[in-house]
Amino acid sequence: MQEGDEDADGVSIPGASMDGDGPPIAMIEFEDCASIRDEDGIEDSRGRFGYHLIHTFPPLGDDPSQTVDAVPPIVSGVSVADAPDGGPYGAGDDIIVTATFSEPVNLSGGNPAIAIQVGTAEKTAAFKEQTADERAINFAYRVQQGDADAEGVSVDADSITLPENATIRDDAGNGAVLSHGKVAANAKATVDAAPPAATALSVASTGAYAIGDQIRFSLTFNKAVQVQGSPSLSFNAGAETRQAGYSKTEGNTVSFAYRVKEGDSAPGGLSVNANSVSLPEGASVTGAKGLNAALNHAAVTADASQAIDGVRPTVSSLAMTGTAGVRAAGDDLQVLVTFSEDVSVTGKPAIGLTVGTASRTAAYSGADPGDASRITFAYSVQQGDEDLDGVSAAQGSIAMPEGASIKDLAGNGANPAHQGMAADPEHKVSAVKTVKAVSISVLGEPKHYGAGETLRIAVAFDERVSVSGSPAIALQVGDAERTAVFQRVSGNDVVFAYTVADGDNDADGVNVKAGSISLPAGAAIADANGRAVALSHPAMPDQAGHVIDTRRPEYDTSGASHPNGFAFPGAGDEPKVYGAGGALDLFVHFDEPVRVEHNPTIKLTVGGQTKTSTYVGKGPSCPEGEYCRVLRFRYAVAAADYDNDGVEVKPGTIRYPGGNGSIRDRAGNKARVDHSGWSHANNPRVDATPDPELLEVILVGPPGTKEPGSYLIAFASFNMAVRQQGAPTLALLIGDQQVAARFLTRSERIESPGLLFLYQVAEGLTDNDGVSVPADPITLGEGGAITSTGGRTAELAYAGTPDNPDYKVGLR
Repeated sequence: MQEGDEDADGVSIPGASMDGDGPPIAMIEFEDCASIRDEDGIEDSRGRFGYHLIHTFPPLGDDPSQTVDAVPPIVSGVSVADAPDGGPYGAGDDIIVTATFSEPVNLSGGNPAIAIQVGTAEKTAAFKEQTADERAINFAYRVQQGDADAEGVSVDADSITLPENATIRDDAGNGAVLSHGKVAANAKATVDAAPPAATALSVASTGAYAIGDQIRFSLTFNKAVQVQGSPSLSFNAGAETRQAGYSKTEGNTVSFAYRVKEGDSAPGGLSVNANSVSLPEGASVTGAKGLNAALNHAAVTADASQAIDGVRPTVSSLAMTGTAGVRAAGDDLQVLVTFSEDVSVTGKPAIGLTVGTASRTAAYSGADPGDASRITFAYSVQQGDEDLDGVSAAQGSIAMPEGASIKDLAGNGANPAHQGMAADPEHKVSAVKTVKAVSISVLGEPKHYGAGETLRIAVAFDERVSVSGSPAIALQVGDAERTAVFQRVSGNDVVFAYTVADGDNDADGVNVKAGSISLPAGAAIADANGRAVALSHPAMPDQAGHVIDTRRPEYDTSGASHPNGFAFPGAGDEPKVYGAGGALDLFVHFDEPVRVEHNPTIKLTVGGQTKTSTYVGKGPSCPEGEYCRVLRFRYAVAAADYDNDGVEVKPGTIRYPGGNGSIRDRAGNKARVDHSGWSHANNPRVDATPDPELLEVILVGPPGTKEPGSYLIAFASFNMAVRQQGAPTLALLIGDQQVAARFLTRSERIESPGLLFLYQVAEGLTDNDGVSVPADPITLGEGGAITSTGGRTAELAYAGTPDNPDYKVGLR
């Protein structure tokens, strides 16, 4: 067999024969001294001399058990696996390198390895495993701390090695060819197994740090880190060492923080010694794969911009300042407060002073322009202040209202505690005056007061006062004097109250005479110092807006048009006649303005029947508002109502629906609404009956043939009693001649109301069929009319009456 021979299907031998008819033969060529012997050892002579010995044998086909493979396996490729999760490889990670062969291979006698390039260092990836198809071998290199390769792991050419006596062969036993090409750096297989290292320590500069401020330190590393537990950082605050605790981690920066406490002080600035980070038990700062970071850092020197001031300003002294003397009302009392260091003030701090027996407050007024540790408070003396021993201040009197503060330049709030300030005889106060009343008025909006209502009088003093006992003030109500008693103090006002009694009336408004305050036994009005006030006060004239009225409103009977308090529109003129649906108004007059609730009613008499007139609003020409002297009641005339004598107001009283309602004046007094009724000749009439209508025209009287000179009587029947004006006529047809019957009289009988007409038969007229009545027979003539008793015009249309054989005309 030669290297490179290969037959995967199996070796075959073609058949041979001696001639075309004989069995197959084969020629075997002998070389050198080869021979073929039979079973008895007799050598074929021709074969001995190198001839071809021809035998007959059948051909041999492919024999799969006799395959040929003389081709060695070769390395078809080498690859470096990408780092997991986007990389890079860290300490402890396995870098996988795969060598792939051209066919399955078998390992024996030891495991191969492969050299790889990690950065500038050559590392050996040891055998890890053979793939299931036996065509590839995986090698692994475990990254060590310090390994680094920013460009990616690469493999030099021909880097696979075998230990002594180790082989890599295919199934035919051919030894593998291990040569391969260079594998370029895999940018996705970078290596970073170097631990993080601190590169810088910095301190935030915000000016001087005050109590409660946070000092922040930032330790920066060359790569991202993770923190477990609570690392700390030592720093120097003046002569003291303080610990800044772990705050947070952001990427490659670890922050520490310390909140300044009262007493901390480093006027020249804080400092940090080199390598001041400490890791208590359980604390760590690590990079990827848990590598402990190098915490070494340089020192931070003191910087005045990072000064620490944790000392509060304190009060050194309090003293009165300004010119010595006795202060009067309006003068300033000034207190100088000195602190242990320069301060700044916001808002309005204050300090309490004792002026005589009274507590007063001096407010911050400014700082000493030449010395910021000194500030001034001022109080303006008020009338009534008095202190002849000198003003003083109690211990701890400085107060900080909302929004006020006293701080040093670092922002530390001052400690306001201080010793008391003794009375200073160089600074006295005398501003006493007599408090007096300056005005008097009625409290509340203008109104009419009824019985039981309370009227309040306020006497205003020029200062606040206090009241004991029951002072009183005389009040003029009409011609009567009433007493209002003390009720309360409101600001500078002393308020007196009077409850209106039944029978009190004052149409002009109440008034108070000057100096009307009285002090019964045990009563007093005093100022803030307990001194009695001056009780004199100015007069209060009539208060037109504060009227007292306890009299009930009544019907106004003073007017000629409404002598009983009632009036229909147009009273005194020709009585007005209202038809069906007409609004019959009745005006009710009161002797003062009133207000109505719940639509009251008044009973009327219309043609002997009782009707209800309902309140519909104020009368004409009433002013705006709820109150009016005249009320309007209305009755809507119903069909068939009839009153020819004039509508009457029925005796009785104004009534309210369900008994709920009222008519009251502005003071709330309920009006008297009973009345004796009212009738008047000129009161309105009512006629809501139908229009008169001509129903029928008939001949009446003795029947028979009427001769010339005799009379025909015709009766025009209407649906109601009618009246005629002028001389109406009625047409009759005698034969073909129309004649006019003259009006005779009227009938007002209920059963047959109508008009009678009379005609005297003239010579020459004949009618043998009977007299008839033509259509529309009645003629009114100039100025004539036929109306109902209520004045309605009669409807005279009529179709006519046929010949009446009972009434003929001619000679008998």
